[in-house]
Amino acid sequence: MKTTRYPPWMCWSCGYVADAASSARDERAVPKQGDLSICLNCGAAQVRDGERWRQMTDAELAGLSPEERRDLAEHQILQAVGRATGQIPDLVRGRGGRA
Repeated sequence: MKTTRYPPWMCWSCGYVADAASSARDERAVPKQGDLSICLNCGAAQVRDGERWRQMTDAELAGLSPEERRDLAEHQILQAVGRATGQIPDLVRGRGGRA
């Protein structure tokens, strides 16, 4: 899986600081304008906007394909279950809290 490095950015939802993105479908893909990203810590949806990642608008979320909506929902459900059962640690807490 190809990982693309970026200047660090903070998740708008949980404060997790990320510095990389990888494609779930194409191991050679590099994120481009308008691509969806899911926070590794909390599952919040973000979109590539120029040189940064930002929170998706309601209109952008509504415009996701059925496959993208399914992937997003599955990830968010797995994150919630993992946190509730203690199987997935809070990555923000593990890095010393919010940035």
